Amino acid sequence: MAESQSVPTRREATRIIHRLGESGQPPTRGVHHFNVGNSSILDTMSREYLQGYLKDGGSSFKLVIGQYGGGKTHLMYCLRELAWREGFATSFVQLSQLECPYDDPLKVYQAVARNLQPPPAEPDVEPERGVGEFLRAHLYRLLDGFGADGAGGTDERLAEYVESLARMRIENPSFRNAVLHAMRAIASGEEDALSTLISWLSGDELPRGSLRAHGVVEAPAQHNAFRLLRNLCQLVREFGFSGLVLLFDEGQRMVSMMSARSQKYACENLLSVINHCGDEDLPGALFVYSVTPDFLENVVPRYAALHQRLESPTVFSERNPFSPKIDLEELDLPPQELLLAMGKRILEVFEVYKGRQMNSEIQIPNIRQLAQECYEQTLSVNQRRVFVKTLVSLLSEQAVEGEELRVGFEAPIEASLKALEASEASLEADADY
Repeated sequence: MAESQSVPTRREATRIIHRLGESGQPPTRGVHHFNVGNSSILDTMSREYLQGYLKDGGSSFKLVIGQYGGGKTHLMYCLRELAWREGFATSFVQLSQLECPYDDPLKVYQAVARNLQPPPAEPDVEPERGVGEFLRAHLYRLLDGFGADGAGGTDERLAEYVESLARMRIENPSFRNAVLHAMRAIASGEEDALSTLISWLSGDELPRGSLRAHGVVEAPAQHNAFRLLRNLCQLVREFGFSGLVLLFDEGQRMVSMMSARSQKYACENLLSVINHCGDEDLPGALFVYSVTPDFLENVVPRYAALHQRLESPTVFSERNPFSPKIDLEELDLPPQELLLAMGKRILEVFEVYKGRQMNSEIQIPNIRQLAQECYEQTLSVNQRRVFVKTLVSLLSEQAVEGEELRVGFEAPIEASLKALEASEASLEADADY
């Protein structure tokens, strides 16, 4: 899976090249078309977790550690694609102080519910997000299946299935009743009732007693947020999925920049997640949380219990798949070779995007030179983003003005580096820490 040589469609290639060229960041879909260097991580994760342990109801927590621009988001998207192939639902959450502060467990649940996705029905189409769309998609899949088997009585069979949801193995009666009545509302077209029920399932505050007629008597709050998350994991498995993969991507140094009080709550919540996974309280759930090394070096040591849970003599690998730490400094290729290999894959995607072949005798030496200079100039800071952004710019230029060997890239690398650093500084300055 990790380094599949599948050829993207023109549509996929266009989306990939635009995303890489504009921001140096990976696209939400299609990362496997230019993914290199992490086969051992993905293959071990698939074999040890997605194909067996999680499907059997286990749960696990992994911490992805990498520099800003060092491939954390890229790996998360790879894991999401892998999870979908194994029949898992997913929720990819971009952590921020405004959208999802980790010191507030209810907002974490709300973000998970808001980003819930089933595996895609089409290979290059992003599934709709959210609990409401998740329920609709499940019901529509059932209808398609009922129609395809030719047994007849589709309406009756659908009504029978919806009523069977009252027997779902979900421990919270309010959550189970909210799902049951939401599915009834979808089947019958009762949009007003559906909207209110979906709001409750998404963790929103509602007028007290507004759903009592539907058997929903508990209100979402901080004190029951993890229980709601457990109920969501149970729902996913009741719907026939293998489990739920939760991907929390800390794009900036969020927890490190919090106030001392907020940081304490965030670390306590992270510890609670780790403990819940260790106790298998979240059936079929894989938590993946990405951070910069600053988090491990300057935050975790202040909290003894969290430090103890994350301590491991080695990082995650085929030899030690039980380590909680996935270190992006420990990949299958050394940095410069990784850039070269990635560059060759991006060239292939670019050729699909342009609908023409580039001269490999010119472009491979150019990519090799760019990889060397990018490695020497940027070290580990923003290295991948600088490389891919500069490479896409180079390929676009040469596709228009003619192909030629380049002898140096100092100026374009510097321009890309400054643009990315300015973007990072702006994001951190705008955040309300």
